[in-house]
Amino acid sequence: MRLLVAALADYANIAIGDKLNLSGVFDTIWVRQFPSVHPQMVLALRLQFEYEDGRRDHQLQVIVQNADGKQYANATAKIGIGEIPPGVRVTANQILTFQQIKMARPDEISFRLLWDGQEIQKVQLSVQQLPEQPPQLQQPPNA
Repeated sequence: MRLLVAALADYANIAIGDKLNLSGVFDTIWVRQFPSVHPQMVLALRLQFEYEDGRRDHQLQVIVQNADGKQYANATAKIGIGEIPPGVRVTANQILTFQQIKMARPDEISFRLLWDGQEIQKVQLSVQQLPEQPPQLQQPPNA
């Protein structure tokens, strides 16, 4: 199995022809104040399978945790793959939606991807506070 795409985005869908469409890919969220809630984000994945992956069940797990190891979410899916002839590649798209993510402070959040129990990728999300705006300089009125 090869992971071709792993990205956080505002939106994703799968179009005709098994095309994975992403909109608003990001790796940082800027918030005005804490605590804050991010309404929705998606983790979009595109997986590629070959002959060796076929004729058995696999497990895909996504663990979402912060820098301190606090777990926000844990999703597991069984993926049954049929027979794949030698030399043939098969792709599959997966879109996971996360809603109402609560963020208490600036943090680093990891979306850990495990395939059959082995970590294959980490998608990092940085949560930062917007800096305060510097005061605007007043221009004297024209005389």
